[in-house]
Amino acid sequence: MLATAFSGCGGPGLRNAVNAEYWYDLGQRQYRDGRYDEAAVSLARAEALAVDNQTKALIYRDMARVYNASYNSLQEAAYMERAAEAFAMAGQTREANRALLETGQAYYNMEEYQRAEGLYKSALFGAHQDKDTLLEVRTLQSYAALCLVGVEDPDDGGLRQDPVLALEMLERVAGELGTPLSCTDEGIAAYAYSLLGDKKMADSWLRAAIRDAESEDEATKVKFREYQVKARSGDAAGALEALEAVMAGDNAAERQAARETALASQKEYFQQESLVAAERLRSARMRQWVLALLLVLGLVAGWFIYRINRLQAERRLAEERAETDRIMSIAEDLQARLQKAGSSKILEKSGFSVLERLCEQFYIYEGTENLQTKVLKEAKSVIDGLRTDSKGLEDLLNAEHDGVMTAFRAQFPKLKEDDLRLFAYVAAGFSSTTISTLMERDKQYVYNRIWRLKGRIAASEAPDKDRFLEYFNK
Repeated sequence: MLATAFSGCGGPGLRNAVNAEYWYDLGQRQYRDGRYDEAAVSLARAEALAVDNQTKALIYRDMARVYNASYNSLQEAAYMERAAEAFAMAGQTREANRALLETGQAYYNMEEYQRAEGLYKSALFGAHQDKDTLLEVRTLQSYAALCLVGVEDPDDGGLRQDPVLALEMLERVAGELGTPLSCTDEGIAAYAYSLLGDKKMADSWLRAAIRDAESEDEATKVKFREYQVKARSGDAAGALEALEAVMAGDNAAERQAARETALASQKEYFQQESLVAAERLRSARMRQWVLALLLVLGLVAGWFIYRINRLQAERRLAEERAETDRIMSIAEDLQARLQKAGSSKILEKSGFSVLERLCEQFYIYEGTENLQTKVLKEAKSVIDGLRTDSKGLEDLLNAEHDGVMTAFRAQFPKLKEDDLRLFAYVAAGFSSTTISTLMERDKQYVYNRIWRLKGRIAASEAPDKDRFLEYFNK
């Protein structure tokens, strides 16, 4: 029956539906074998995986029957009521009405007779509407038993017994619906006649009930009716004997143990499922936090790497631009000073026609990526030449300034070569930036060296010291 309910499942719910069917079938087998605690757990697993109302209704109904077998009427009523609602939502009114009857029977066992009566009336009305004779018979039989227990009277709050209505219901079962009365029904009839004071009919129906009882459970129920009948007739000894038989056949301890075992098993299962679900949720959240943290760290690290690389690139570019500007400035300074120093013929012979050489490189590489590199390289070659060999510069100064370098070397024979070269740079009129670059020293060092050289010249007895000092004032 459950396979039919599952046949319509598809898509994402198919896997759950198949698993639910497995646990449902297992629960049914365990129920038939009397392993109620295991059946409760299996059916609970099936319930958690059920995907439609019909499936849920079947599972709820069987779960209620497991609790009925375990004598746990409270859980039986709860699950059977849910089954009735699910059957109704699935459009199966007959099954919904039958579930209402079983719910009423569970409330009857809990002695909640008013609720039981309401459910019996609903089931009886539904059975009559659907022409469900079997359900109508079962409901009338249960209702008849309820009439003898008594329903709370709305007027005085006491219990109201109605033996006449009970007999009418049993008469309808046997007469109008043509269903033979069971030993339980015969016991009900016996007690109903006893309540009406008809001892003869009560004894007749009681004998019929005792005769028709086949199982031990049926015999126990009949003995209970015998106890009621004899107690009302004043047969104390017979009533006591019947009550002892009832107590002997009612293994209350076994029922209580079975009930507690089934309930404990299901409770333990749900606790385990709750712990597993909580652990899964915690692990999933932990993974999400770790992934989010790794993502943030990755983004931060990527931003830092990008920022560092960009800063380094900008610094290198700035340094290259500064170096280029400095060298080109020096090249222009060299060219300007050399042109000021003498004729183009002398400049050509001296090898310091810097501007012409730079223009030549510019002409060759203009419009290409190599322009800046080639021009810069040419300027560097001029600077390197001045650093390693200043003879050309001294020759130019001697030619243009009446042998100034020859005179300076002769009058200061003990000066170091660096000081001689420094004087040549000063005499040529080079700027402090140019001299710093040519000497590969910072400007402060160059200032100090120039100041000391000037002081040394001023303190000397050199014949041409005034002439030499004039170059420092230009």
